[in-house]
Amino acid sequence: MPGRSSKGLRMHTLAEKQQFVKEFHECVEWGAKTELLRRWNLHAEVGRQWVMAAEEGRLGPAAPTKRLNMGSEQRARLVALERENERLRAKVEAAEAALVIMGKAHELLDGTLKSSLGQDEVPVSLMSVEEYQAWLDRYKTS
Repeated sequence: MPGRSSKGLRMHTLAEKQQFVKEFHECVEWGAKTELLRRWNLHAEVGRQWVMAAEEGRLGPAAPTKRLNMGSEQRARLVALERENERLRAKVEAAEAALVIMGKAHELLDGTLKSSLGQDEVPVSLMSVEEYQAWLDRYKTS
């Protein structure tokens, strides 16, 4: 994860800090933030500084720009809603792709039907008596 500075200190990239802040905000269960700090091998003060920097807009555009004062239940609901939002976006994308495919299939079948009937020909069921008689004369098999 971290690199080292010329003095041997651990250095984290901006992307790593943003990833930590994102994961920090997703921690809703008891002890999850402590586990996150241990996994990242960070002191709590360093993590707090990164979160504060992100909330103040000093950690880049991907970080939240204002502090959200909410309880763990509200954070859990927010995380659940964001997951549901992602799931629904994927479902909408799949439905739109299916509509495009169905549209292309309709165009193909419509083109096949027109080529078999001829461009100006009316289906037999929609012809008048006179048109039907002319059609019979044209396509007489005997």
